[in-house]
Amino acid sequence: MCRADWRPAPWRAAGFTLLELLVALAVMAVLATLAFSGLGRIQSHLLATEAEVDHWQHLNAAMELLADGLRHADRVTGEASQVAVERGPERLTHAVADGHWQVGDASGVEKLVPARDWQLAYLDAGQQWRSDWREASVPVAVRYRLSVPGPYPDSPPRRFERWVVLR
Repeated sequence: MCRADWRPAPWRAAGFTLLELLVALAVMAVLATLAFSGLGRIQSHLLATEAEVDHWQHLNAAMELLADGLRHADRVTGEASQVAVERGPERLTHAVADGHWQVGDASGVEKLVPARDWQLAYLDAGQQWRSDWREASVPVAVRYRLSVPGPYPDSPPRRFERWVVLR
């Protein structure tokens, strides 16, 4: 029998059986499900990360707003929980109330970022930290400690300390 005369047996068809096709389809379905669930998790983590970055950018902008106001102030007054920065006719008050860092001027109050607690201290010319500033001058430096909520409801607050040297 030569090779040219060879033909498959009539009972043996070429191709895949139905069972092989069903197994391949089931494997592909499992792989697609895993891929889409992983993609969903990546997307949710991306959204959480973007929200966290946005929060930090707002917090940094609020801190820079206060620091810039303090550096250019003609007069600073305040106690341990609130500071008033005066420059000419302008007067801005910074305080933490109702769970937010709030900045107020003559036109109203704006909530900047979520915050839980704020402690201010003023450095006088005698190198002593005071909890209030009632003098008609600018202190040597201002130190503020801020607590902001954690990323999750049950996480502890994050604490920051920043000093602003004024003279």
